[in-house]
Amino acid sequence: MKLMGFWRGVTVHGGLPVPIATPAHGTAFDIHGQGKADVGATQKAFDIVTRMAMDRVSR
Repeated sequence: MKLMGFWRGVTVHGGLPVPIATPAHGTAFDIHGQGKADVGATQKAFDIVTRMAMDRVSR
């Protein structure tokens, strides 16, 4: 999965009382402060967890 879309991969943690999603690439400490980071996966994780949370509220 990471090979096919490293910049957009998301890990979703299931079976928990609250929705949790994180970027599949981790925190990228190795490129911190270098201006190389791509926030695509973080944005996707936020979008997914927001949809999951809204679904829980609407039930």
